Amino acid sequence: MLVPVMEQAKRDGLRTDNPAQVCGWQKLYAQIEDELDDPRSLALPDWSTLVTLANALVARSADEYQGWGDVVTFAACTASWIGEVSGCWVGDIDTSTWTVRRQITPGPADSTTREPRATAAATSR
Repeated sequence: MLVPVMEQAKRDGLRTDNPAQVCGWQKLYAQIEDELDDPRSLALPDWSTLVTLANALVARSADEYQGWGDVVTFAACTASWIGEVSGCWVGDIDTSTWTVRRQITPGPADSTTREPRATAAATSR
């Protein structure tokens, strides 16, 4: 309904364009469908691309804080969720394993620390 109304406003000279007319959605929809069929198409192609991404984040961060690059690299290499990375403490990592003991969930006023989803699902059975 909005498209024809905005077209009339365009013809009447009230607008120069029709913001309700969405162009290119078919191509975007096809791209999303392809990505759902092949999730690897969203993956970074190689290690050097990951390093470039991490370095760019460090370069754009306040005081060029290297920790942000380390977080990006850690998350990419472990396939962990942002809440798992946020809840990770130094004591959770040794050279042989990484145990997810807590997850940070952002909230309107602050963030909440809770059990990871996999652990909570296993203990609730």
